[in-house]
Amino acid sequence: MTWEEYSKWVSTRMFTDPDKMAMLGPVGLSGEAGEVLELYKKHYFHGKEIDRTKLLHELGDVVFYLTAILNMEGWNLELVMRANNIKLENRDDGRYKADKP
Repeated sequence: MTWEEYSKWVSTRMFTDPDKMAMLGPVGLSGEAGEVLELYKKHYFHGKEIDRTKLLHELGDVVFYLTAILNMEGWNLELVMRANNIKLENRDDGRYKADKP
């Protein structure tokens, strides 16, 4: 599935009311990111193995709500990736540079 196909599919499953969408995307994204975090928390603090199938599904939910927000803003994933790349490359503190041996 391409980004364009997925984006169109997501748009068929969202509210058409802009006020509802203004909250559903960010709230859904936050909740699903919390589900991902919970899997890692249980792994690191309680020794539970990460269920990779559940992780895959939760990350899919994150992508779903991210896509809903992008659709609402009239953006696409490529634009966001480009903007993030430029932002991080322009930082001079080295936080986002690979470690060199």
